[in-house]
Amino acid sequence: MTTPNPFIRGYQDLFIRRELLITYDEHFEPCYRQITSEQQDAADDQLVGHYSVFNETHALAIEPEEVTADQHTLYPST
Repeated sequence: MTTPNPFIRGYQDLFIRRELLITYDEHFEPCYRQITSEQQDAADDQLVGHYSVFNETHALAIEPEEVTADQHTLYPST
């Protein structure tokens, strides 16, 4: 008899991670990056359709004229 409880089968490290889908040039494939900790509580409509700066692991949704030098250093790709 099988059990419907997934935790009995060994799925004990389940988690939810919010990511941004970034499309940045027609010559490159879209990429997924984790949302930074400072924007984890932001609603989806505050993130969707915004420009973003990102690095290899994380992304920050932002307006283009608001990028600071520190942010550009942490997230070199725009």
